[in-house]
Amino acid sequence: MTENVQPQIVNKQDFKVVGLRFRGNHDGGEIKALWDQFRERMEELQAADAGDAYGVMDNFDYEKGEYDYLAGLQVDTDEQAPEGMETWHVPAQNYAVFPTSVSSLMDAYEASESWFPTSNYRRAPGPEFERYGKDDNPADPDSPLRLYIPVEPLAGGE
Repeated sequence: MTENVQPQIVNKQDFKVVGLRFRGNHDGGEIKALWDQFRERMEELQAADAGDAYGVMDNFDYEKGEYDYLAGLQVDTDEQAPEGMETWHVPAQNYAVFPTSVSSLMDAYEASESWFPTSNYRRAPGPEFERYGKDDNPADPDSPLRLYIPVEPLAGGE
């Protein structure tokens, strides 16, 4: 991924994701293991959308380098999450969307950091997420995904 990537700015409506949560950082392969655990339990979600999977990141502690990560599926109902799973509400928001792959995800984050200073946007509060399409596989390093980073226009920008 090059540093000159221009993301698409989109407004995404609010949605819910049900899945398994991990608290920590990405140093030890825990997120891959979380996806493996979630794939084994996906059939427990009665109302799971047959489409996209999400890796949602929130509750960042920048001093410790930790955050919450939810590996899950979008749901369209208010069904109770299965035992050991959580439901997260992702609010409607504007996002900068960076296309990438599992193996290039860190490159996409670096590209976003290079893009912000030259754009008319700044990072907004709220969860970030990885969106995997129907045919994408979070366990496959070459699988495509889209990285969504919440943004808001700078004063006088957009």
